[in-house]
Amino acid sequence: MRETILEMERYAEANNIPIIELDSIKFIMKYIKLNNVKTVLEIGTAIGYSAILMANATDTVEITTIEKDEKRYREAVKNVNACGLDKRIEIVYNDALEVSLTGRKYDLIFIDAAKGGYIKYFERFCNYLNPGGVIITDNLKFHGLVKDKASIKSKNVRGIVTKIENYIEFLNNNKDYVTKFYDIGDGLSVSFKRNKRIMKNKLLIRINNLLEIEEYYKEGITNFLFPLSCYSIGYNTFNLDEIKSIKEKYNVNVYLLVNRVLDNKDCNNFKLIIPKLSFVNGIIYE
Repeated sequence: MRETILEMERYAEANNIPIIELDSIKFIMKYIKLNNVKTVLEIGTAIGYSAILMANATDTVEITTIEKDEKRYREAVKNVNACGLDKRIEIVYNDALEVSLTGRKYDLIFIDAAKGGYIKYFERFCNYLNPGGVIITDNLKFHGLVKDKASIKSKNVRGIVTKIENYIEFLNNNKDYVTKFYDIGDGLSVSFKRNKRIMKNKLLIRINNLLEIEEYYKEGITNFLFPLSCYSIGYNTFNLDEIKSIKEKYNVNVYLLVNRVLDNKDCNNFKLIIPKLSFVNGIIYE
């Protein structure tokens, strides 16, 4: 597989095909692993480079990726097959704005296609997110030109940069999503849907991933609900050390969510950790 990836990098350079920067794909792969992402939708396959690397983040993640250019689609199919990943990577040959994915949901949507379509892609596919899912967008710096627009001489390039600026403004003004921007690679954004829950007249936020906390904290929210590892199912879970570190870093109220049916062994094990829960503000069992 390593040789195939190196060959893809050489092919992309020789044929002037843009592929994701190494720091960016490392970030996404780490996110997939840490947040137990099972399903990914990628808008813009190109030659399959990022899809293959995302599939290598874990042994269980499955990728659906869309490409409308026939030559790139065929190259991607060849590369995916060469890596033995055809069972976990589905390549769809179609225009992303026309394709039908009815009934499907994804933990992560990765937008890395035509910059002029970013807003349309976001608006169309955000409804395909699973609860707690995120939308990651690449190339928001556009080779540094977004911050250096005055130096651009090409009208077409200036138009692309303007569309990226419009997309960034769209993300910042989207009241349904919180977006964090990262100065990684060619610029990444991570957008997640606001998830609010009222309990005992307090705003209690169930945390889906650690990236959310800083944004919620900036909004003045100080009550967080963490699904507890080994004792919660159906959500991304967190261990006590992670929860305690958040408590200490932000000085917020932390609550544990327990929603598994516990047998006698589970109850006995839970009793053993009770002395470690002095920093916890409460436990919710549902």
